[in-house]
Amino acid sequence: MTCHETRRIEIHHGTRCNNRCVFCMSADRRDKHEPWATLERIKAELRHFREKGCATVGFLGGEPTAHPHILESVAYAKKLGYERIAMCTNGTRLSDPGFCLKLVDAGVTRVTVSVHSHLAKVEDALTRVPGNHAKKVAAIANMVALRKAGRLPDNISLNPVFSRRNMRHLKEYVLFFADLGVDDVRFNF
Repeated sequence: MTCHETRRIEIHHGTRCNNRCVFCMSADRRDKHEPWATLERIKAELRHFREKGCATVGFLGGEPTAHPHILESVAYAKKLGYERIAMCTNGTRLSDPGFCLKLVDAGVTRVTVSVHSHLAKVEDALTRVPGNHAKKVAAIANMVALRKAGRLPDNISLNPVFSRRNMRHLKEYVLFFADLGVDDVRFNF
């Protein structure tokens, strides 16, 4: 890990994930091959880079919300004084409003959700998790509600990956999620 010029650190919790996306870069080595980062290691990195002046931290993975100590990791970052705490997630666990509230209470100020289609059939096929689209839509609604309540000051963004299955519907994608209250989309290809 390095502290970037903008005084930002990214903490990688490991490659484990609760989705099985067809385009995943980590699929060949995840789960069995790479254990979760320990809470002790995460705390040590957070301390080290805060002492070097980093004020922003991003949690990513695999899937950081599946990490057994994600709430403690976020709360520790807040305790150390990180001003902006971001999370890049597939959003599946964020369908639980109670979990969303716990994340925000712990200190998350920004969420990026990887959702790849506004069409359930396409999203579920890309992530290989039946019913995943509905969970992600619920997750986005939960996070938008928290943002509207002033609890997510650094916004919500979407992080779709281009594929043959979703490229013909990009305009509809943007309009669908704009209707849900999302105004920040960052396409990956």
